[in-house]
Amino acid sequence: MKPSGEFFKLLGKYVYGYKNPETTHWDYIGKGVGDRAYSHVESKGLDWDNCYLLARNLESYDSTIDGTQFAIEAFLIDFFEPQLNEKSGNKQKETYIMSRFAGLFEQHQNDQREMFEEMYEFIRDNEVVRRNVGFSGSRGKTFEVETGAIDNLYCKIKMDASAAEDTISVTFKGGKRNAEKINRITEMCSEFNVVGTGSGNDPWVSFQVDDFDTALSLWTDFVGA
Repeated sequence: MKPSGEFFKLLGKYVYGYKNPETTHWDYIGKGVGDRAYSHVESKGLDWDNCYLLARNLESYDSTIDGTQFAIEAFLIDFFEPQLNEKSGNKQKETYIMSRFAGLFEQHQNDQREMFEEMYEFIRDNEVVRRNVGFSGSRGKTFEVETGAIDNLYCKIKMDASAAEDTISVTFKGGKRNAEKINRITEMCSEFNVVGTGSGNDPWVSFQVDDFDTALSLWTDFVGA
């Protein structure tokens, strides 16, 4: 799949290369902006899956008189790691990355996920959630959906997409008087991995589950649907 123009724009001035997976030798190395790297898929018959981004945002070196020298020096220090040079800073690590374009674009697509839309669809598509939701909200790479109070207890489903793999958790919470109920819930849900607990005035327990179906099952049991 050809990456979007928005993705290429984020790379600024970049250097790329096509690597032969069988010989591990480089078939072609070039520089460019926009979709220059992808153009060789047609012009030279190269495989996009073998294209690597070697350096990006090199325009950051254009503002200095010795920009070219700085760029080459930074690359050589990052590549050879000489003992007497200072370690590469964050700028070098972000510039010289040696990563497959396909993987970077997939990561870019994941980063563009609209959590509010996913939360809206989750509520819309699940009647038991839609009929019992008391609070919902999204922030960054997470969204949360919580029931209204049932005997001063609440159940919350949280989806977190900030890591390499999505995680889903279900949390039960209540006031101090419901501490014993929270303990009973913990015992009843012993098959799940506990990822957090709280006590005192606001006791709670949170479990990690494998999928939304499991989360919905716990939600359904809680609301008595």
